[in-house]
Amino acid sequence: MMSSNEALDLLRGLRSNPEHAFRCGYAVLEGEKIIRQAVAAGYAFDALAGTSSDASFVPTCELSEHELADLIGFRPHSPLIGLVRVPDAVDIDAVVFPAVALEGVSDAANVGAIVRTAVGLGIRTIITDSASSHPFLRRAVRTSMGACFRIAHARVDHLASAIGDLTAEGRITIAMEQCPQSIPCAEVIGGVDVLALGNEGAGCSAALLRSVTHVAEIPMAMPDMSLNVAAAAAIGMHALFVR
Repeated sequence: MMSSNEALDLLRGLRSNPEHAFRCGYAVLEGEKIIRQAVAAGYAFDALAGTSSDASFVPTCELSEHELADLIGFRPHSPLIGLVRVPDAVDIDAVVFPAVALEGVSDAANVGAIVRTAVGLGIRTIITDSASSHPFLRRAVRTSMGACFRIAHARVDHLASAIGDLTAEGRITIAMEQCPQSIPCAEVIGGVDVLALGNEGAGCSAALLRSVTHVAEIPMAMPDMSLNVAAAAAIGMHALFVR
């Protein structure tokens, strides 16, 4: 358990410096719903700052709502904020399937939304590359509603290389992309081990498309239309994993 001063220093100016705690090795959990998810997943808190709405949690740094708002620089949705150590990433060789993999998904909110859907659909692991936002960044944790604490995370430098190795091992790997070689998700036959998605603007790299077993797409009713990566991930995961 860290001291009150250490916790307050990590949270001070959260609006203007939102990733300070993460760079120091801590995830910021805003609100009791997210805190409960971490507790249910077996995580121990290093600090709880603010005021608890009931007897479920005892803040280690007792602050009124006004004091907490002054500390972080904005009025929080919940009067309680937690700090917990960012868990170690799992080795790619120890990944439990099925898994969803992200290449260059740079928006933390998109990563958080994908994690939330993945956990809800029973996906066991999320794999991110070095160009993707980390699932334990503050905004990703908040968007995932704490689901990030319910899924294993593997971090790799180059996703295409990692997926290529999994494909070579006999894993069924799918990249979601609109391109000439794509087939509709409904035509993918067999159990899928990994679903890979690419950057919000550029999509999947050519190297990633070459590394997978199949390239699949969600047919659009209008030409030249596509879905946000979080929406595409949700539909893809449901179509390929929940059947």
